[in-house]
Amino acid sequence: MSFKEAEIIKKRAYSFLRNAERLIEEGEYDLGMFNLEQYCQLILKYKLLIKMGSYPRTYSLRRLIRELGKFNESILVLINDVKKSTLYSEA
Repeated sequence: MSFKEAEIIKKRAYSFLRNAERLIEEGEYDLGMFNLEQYCQLILKYKLLIKMGSYPRTYSLRRLIRELGKFNESILVLINDVKKSTLYSEA
């Protein structure tokens, strides 16, 4: 793992989050949600990079959450409890 790579991923993640907030405020909900999904992917990959030194090359939030769940099982509620999540359909 490169500390520089991790920091770049983290910086990009928060850029997507800020952009999502702005787009949602402007009523661009579909683009806002797309940016929010990008934030989620990158912040999960950042956390995995810090914990494992790498992360799976995937766009699946469910897979990334499962991988992170190996270190903290409480995060698995996001994919195991369908009532608390809309991530239940695998695309």
